[in-house]
Amino acid sequence: MLYLAEDGAAELAQLPFAPGEGPFRVKGVAYRGHMDYVRDHLPGGLSAMLAALPDPAVRAFFDQPFLASVRYDVRPLALAGVACGKLTGAGYLPFVALRTRLQADDDIRGVYKFLLKFVSADVIAARGPKVMTQYFDFGAATSRVAPDGTTVGTLSGLPRPLAPWFITCVQAYVDQVSRIAANT
Repeated sequence: MLYLAEDGAAELAQLPFAPGEGPFRVKGVAYRGHMDYVRDHLPGGLSAMLAALPDPAVRAFFDQPFLASVRYDVRPLALAGVACGKLTGAGYLPFVALRTRLQADDDIRGVYKFLLKFVSADVIAARGPKVMTQYFDFGAATSRVAPDGTTVGTLSGLPRPLAPWFITCVQAYVDQVSRIAANT
């Protein structure tokens, strides 16, 4: 697991885009998973999350239905991770990692369940960062297996404030899917 000196939470609010208008987008399935988690597991539910978001425009962004295959501005989701991390006491990036692992679990039970029967954990680890970028319309990922068997990934094209969030998502997702594949 990569550990960053700074989590970038304070920088997220400084991105110069109104909520919903940012050029960095994620599939709605990520928002749907987040909203389900908030509803079912966050103490205080959606109202607690919304109250913890300091920007009224970000709160208003969450007052819409999220369609799984539509892409939405990613910054409000990252900001929700900051708020939920505080509410749970886990912290921003540990909360994001938890939510991403749960998202991977949901995806594996759904669209990727069949594929895991034919793909090894090593293949998932090697190709995982590239596959994960299908969730996003920004950033590029490459990966290779190092001589010691570890997977080394490189991500580019990320705005600095989103990098800690994005890296945490990719790592947690690939790690979780690899664990599941190794046990399948």
